[in-house]
Amino acid sequence: MFNLTQAQAIYGINNANKQTQVLLHQLETGKRINSAKDDASGLAIATKLQAQHRGLDQAIRNTNDAVGLTNIADSALKEYMDILLEARDKANRAISDTNSVESRAALEADVKALMESAEAIAQDTAFNGMKLLDGSFSGKTFQTGAQSGQTTTISIGDVKTATLGIADGDLDLTSSAGAASAMDAIDAAMDTLNGIRADIGATTRGLESRVRNMENTSITLKAAESQIMEVDEAAVKAELDKWTIRAQAATYAFTMSQYAQQNILRLFQ
Repeated sequence: MFNLTQAQAIYGINNANKQTQVLLHQLETGKRINSAKDDASGLAIATKLQAQHRGLDQAIRNTNDAVGLTNIADSALKEYMDILLEARDKANRAISDTNSVESRAALEADVKALMESAEAIAQDTAFNGMKLLDGSFSGKTFQTGAQSGQTTTISIGDVKTATLGIADGDLDLTSSAGAASAMDAIDAAMDTLNGIRADIGATTRGLESRVRNMENTSITLKAAESQIMEVDEAAVKAELDKWTIRAQAATYAFTMSQYAQQNILRLFQ
């Protein structure tokens, strides 16, 4: 004999158990959406948000690499500038006719050694195997955004001593006129270095600003994804209590329906 009350109780038990399993799985994983069937549209939105903030996180790393590169270049150019300042002092001293031939020769030897140090900086300063100051670092592209095309291009000028006109043989401190010309050449080289450093400084500030903006955006996107994907434990626990009570009620109803059915059958015995 078909028992409607019993069938409804069985359905209630199965449904309550199913809902309980879902809620327990959410508490176990900490995720409200564990598969597309949980919330297909929510999953699609969360996946897009995840792609965005992961792209931003990688772009932040890329941009910080670029900042590290420009900082290395600027630090090397500062050392280069200190060398030029010292060389300028020696050229300034050599202009005065109080110097003997020997003292001017010694000053020129000192300047030559300084220019060799400057050339070493120009030739050896590198980042990840890429030379930065010899003129070869030009038009280099860095991915500094989450989307294709969000790039920054960096070029660093050539500071080899020959390019700046201060290489060995360009500076003659053996006479007052030669020393004056050497000082002018060093001044021109310093102006070039100042221009290159100014460009690097502007680029670095722009990159650092971009990092801060991306960090803020990434945090916002992660919060939005979390709101969609992550479980509200308090709400789920309350929901779990509700379905546990329903399961108990359905089980009780099933038991009572069985008891009632047995009583009816006894009447026909």
